[in-house]
Amino acid sequence: EAAQTRPVLRVGVHTGACMSGIVGTKSLRFCLFGDAMNTAARMEQTGSAECIQATQDFVDLVPGHDWEKLKKMEVKGKGQMQTYLLRVAAAGGDDSCKTEDSFIADILLSSGCMDPFSPQQDESISSALQSARLVEIQSCAPGEEKEGHSVRDDHLPIKKHVFKKHTKWGGLAFKKLEWEKAYMNTVARSVEYAVYLGYALYLLVLLSNYLFGYVAYTYQNAICQGKDSVSQMFCLANFGQGAFEFAQDPTHNYVSYNDVINFSLFRMTVPCAVVMLFLNFLGPFVHFLIHRVFKGLHNKAWSILNTWCIYMLKMISIVAFVMFGRLSDEESAQWASSVGSVIITQSVLFVFFSGTPFIGYLIWWLTAYVMYFATTIPAILTDQELLKQDDSSFTPFIATQDYIQYSFMMMWFSIILLVGKYFIEYNSRRRFLQRILMLQQQ
Repeated sequence: EAAQTRPVLRVGVHTGACMSGIVGTKSLRFCLFGDAMNTAARMEQTGSAECIQATQDFVDLVPGHDWEKLKKMEVKGKGQMQTYLLRVAAAGGDDSCKTEDSFIADILLSSGCMDPFSPQQDESISSALQSARLVEIQSCAPGEEKEGHSVRDDHLPIKKHVFKKHTKWGGLAFKKLEWEKAYMNTVARSVEYAVYLGYALYLLVLLSNYLFGYVAYTYQNAICQGKDSVSQMFCLANFGQGAFEFAQDPTHNYVSYNDVINFSLFRMTVPCAVVMLFLNFLGPFVHFLIHRVFKGLHNKAWSILNTWCIYMLKMISIVAFVMFGRLSDEESAQWASSVGSVIITQSVLFVFFSGTPFIGYLIWWLTAYVMYFATTIPAILTDQELLKQDDSSFTPFIATQDYIQYSFMMMWFSIILLVGKYFIEYNSRRRFLQRILMLQQQ
């Protein structure tokens, strides 16, 4: 009869800081103290047999398990708390329930509560598993409820009306300034290293522009230097009058810096290159100072403002350099494709590697559109006047065609990136609000 008796466990878990020490003078005991230990004890005392009751803090560490959301309960010394239940059963039950000896060990180790290299903790895990083998059960249907429990809710317990109550501007800002500061501080710390990657990729884009110019120079010259009429017509129709005359000029027998930038994706003159490199090194330098040098600056959200300003200055500077430093409309149609592609490239790096909130990203795009149309519309009107002339070249026509194509491309890119950014930030703020309300309840 004794051999058939099996223990029934009731487990409560929580995560947090604690203090350890040796207690006693004769019979020494190793003990743990702290709020985290008391909360875990409350979880065990109010839990159910063959179940693991956990707090929200612990569930956030291991969300992949079949946690069952409970009704908020009154916890002694803590007030109202949101808890979750994980149901298990003893071995020897239904054949459909597979034994999983490392179930508890996986949860504790993955949450960082135990050291996997500690022999003492390894023996504790083994002892617990030998005393009671735990398996997952499937006996509780999704719609069933047990006394004192409720079925699982959605992955974002914060309801829309609760989120709307604490936010403004369509969920893009918290009503309480301290919450907004805390959220921005959290975002800034989470993207600290991603910002450096964004600056590195931007430098790679600038360098690849030169490579593109050299390849395009070689390719266009090979076609435009052709003596047959087919090659000449193809050159005029696709590259313009300036490219054809340049290739036919016998004095150009070497590749210069101007040749490369004239055939590159955007015409990055020496002043433009100096300004872009200066901003691209100034940004990460200030970013490093905010995060690592200015220890008294606890709110790291200033690094996001720094990144926003750098990307804004980059966009304004490069659009101005491309448009005001372009070749004549009769020689080259390069500007028509350059401005749109530059804005699109910067916007992609900006949205993925800056941590800027949606409002800042929207302002960036609105400024980009103002710069784009303010500088390109006068140029395209000049090209239309050139097309009316009888001796006009193909270049204004190519510029007009590229301008329309890249304008539509930029419009769709901005819509897709802005919509995606909005929903990502909306859900991020919901999760952050959930954590704030949980902390207030404890």
